[in-house]
Amino acid sequence: MTPANCPRCGGRLARDNHSGRCAPCQAAERDRLTAPPAVPPPFWDHQPVRAALARRHLGHLIRAYRHHPYHGRLPLTQSVVAGWLGITQAQLSRIENGLGLTRFDGQGR
Repeated sequence: MTPANCPRCGGRLARDNHSGRCAPCQAAERDRLTAPPAVPPPFWDHQPVRAALARRHLGHLIRAYRHHPYHGRLPLTQSVVAGWLGITQAQLSRIENGLGLTRFDGQGR
């Protein structure tokens, strides 16, 4: 059996750890309601994040950010991320599920 590691820092997790994060990362988690965490540069190389960036779809990017393994076994909730952005959960849901950017050629078409 391969030992589980903290997705945030890579530290080894105890067998009875069901939170998916080590103790230092759990302490950092307490502050997540007030502001988004600082993420390392490799965070943006995650395939779903890169795909959302390539599609230029802000909603898909936010969803990929929320579901990134860096945040632990459970994704960040829409309510938490909406709080960071100063919008409601319903507004964030519409952004995630809405249409992406439309191409604009600079000539009003």
